[in-house]
Amino acid sequence: MSKLSIRWKMIAVIAFLLIMSGAMGAMAVHYMQAINGHTVEISTNWLPSVRVVGQLRADVLSYRSALRDHLMGETAEEKAQAEKKLAAALERVAKDRKSYEPMITSPEERALYDDWSRAWGDYFNGAQEAIKLSRDSVGRTAVEARAVLIRNQANGARADEALQKDIDLNDRGAANETKAAADGYSTAIEVIIGIIVLALLGGLTAGFYLIRDVSQGIASIIKPMQSLGAGDLAAEVPHRGEVTEMGAMADALQVFKEALIAKKAADEAAARDAEAKIERGRRVDAITRNFETMIGEIVETVSSASTELEASAGTLTATAGRAQELTTTVAAASEEASTNVQSVASATEELSSSVTEISRQVQESARMAGEAVDQARRTNERVASSPRPLPASATWSSSSAPLPGRPTCLRSMPPSRPRAPEKPAAASRWSPPR
Repeated sequence: MSKLSIRWKMIAVIAFLLIMSGAMGAMAVHYMQAINGHTVEISTNWLPSVRVVGQLRADVLSYRSALRDHLMGETAEEKAQAEKKLAAALERVAKDRKSYEPMITSPEERALYDDWSRAWGDYFNGAQEAIKLSRDSVGRTAVEARAVLIRNQANGARADEALQKDIDLNDRGAANETKAAADGYSTAIEVIIGIIVLALLGGLTAGFYLIRDVSQGIASIIKPMQSLGAGDLAAEVPHRGEVTEMGAMADALQVFKEALIAKKAADEAAARDAEAKIERGRRVDAITRNFETMIGEIVETVSSASTELEASAGTLTATAGRAQELTTTVAAASEEASTNVQSVASATEELSSSVTEISRQVQESARMAGEAVDQARRTNERVASSPRPLPASATWSSSSAPLPGRPTCLRSMPPSRPRAPEKPAAASRWSPPR
């Protein structure tokens, strides 16, 4: 029954109730027709037959009474009056017979009527003979007529017995029809009550199972709904694929479940993307901070190198000034002591050595500045090509360490001071070395 849709279940229950109601109505109509047939039979056959036969018997008795009056009458007037009664009674008997004959239905009733007709015919013939003898005995006692009447009493008794039997037969028929109608009524009541009870029991049973089945089906759909609402996407949806209302609800709930699963997967993917973006942002921030730190250190290094270059330039300037002074002194000395060529040559060699050292330090400073610029360029390329932050070992920490090849003698080595020329032994003309 659970495989059927609610519509078909309702149709089955309503059809059952309609069938039971139809059966109850059909049985009621059948028994009512039977009761009506018995009633009609009683009202149109048995009771009229009883009434007509009773009236016929009464008219026959009236005829026999009038016949006795005719025999007992002594005057012609009395006999004439009795003959009128006989004629009226005979007319009523004929009328009763005419009314009764169409009501005869059973062979038994027909046989009783035929017996009565024969007995009545015999009695009537004897009565006519007695009447004739009675007319002839006006003024005296009709002894012969009475004798005929006595002999005719057997026919009268036989006719009366036949009528009584016919009346009893119709009474029994009416009683039987009445009993049949009562039995049909009782049976109809019992059958209708049985059908009503059966319909009630069937309706209650079908309603109970229908309500239980629908309630269980709805509960089986509500439970996974609640689980899905609570976030349990692993809840199993029953009744899927069934061609019922529950199956349609289960299919719709399965679509909703799949949508929730897809939404959860999309949310998780979006969360992962957001986390990746946040992590990438963090890495970019770290790289940026490291780059800023590194650039700061590079700038500081370059600034320090520039300061040192400036100091070296100052030293070179001082050296150049000192060289100028030395040159002036040498020139003066050459003018004054041109004879000390050997001393001047020595001083010139020292001056040349100092100039060569200064030139070397200038070239070294230029080289260090170029390396700093090249290091900054390579660092920028690494930052642009790598999303990961630079390791701590790759950052610049040269603020406290000297650059490679950086001369450390510039801060500690004072400028060379030329030795005082010795007085030449003989004056000679001097020209500075090229």
